[in-house]
Amino acid sequence: MEGRNFIEWTDKEFSINNDILDAQHKGFVKMINDIFNNINLIDRSKEFEYFECVKEDISNYLKIHFYTEEKIMGKLNICKELVKAHIKEHDKFIENFDMIIKNFKKEDLNLDELVFFLIDWIADHVQTIDKKTFKEVN
Repeated sequence: MEGRNFIEWTDKEFSINNDILDAQHKGFVKMINDIFNNINLIDRSKEFEYFECVKEDISNYLKIHFYTEEKIMGKLNICKELVKAHIKEHDKFIENFDMIIKNFKKEDLNLDELVFFLIDWIADHVQTIDKKTFKEVN
């Protein structure tokens, strides 16, 4: 779906100089923008149904992305303590995302909160943690 972007990818802000992970991060930014653009187009009665689809997309993305990122970190010459802390951040995100899913009740939907949670994560995680981790090899 085309619309306005809530979050813009710029290499300066987000790139960690790894083509595979940058492509995945760009895909996640697109996913966030698609959710943002759909929020106001969805009939309230269809929000839960939409959330169920989006939840699966996000969950699948996370599994693939975190697996890929952790595998790449394992192959690079990155301080083991930094890798361990990075993986803890992934685990913490999954835990928080799972909590959002559990608390997402059909009668109390707030897709805006989901979007802001995802934006906060990608901005904080990629711009600080990923950059710090991958700076060691760039």
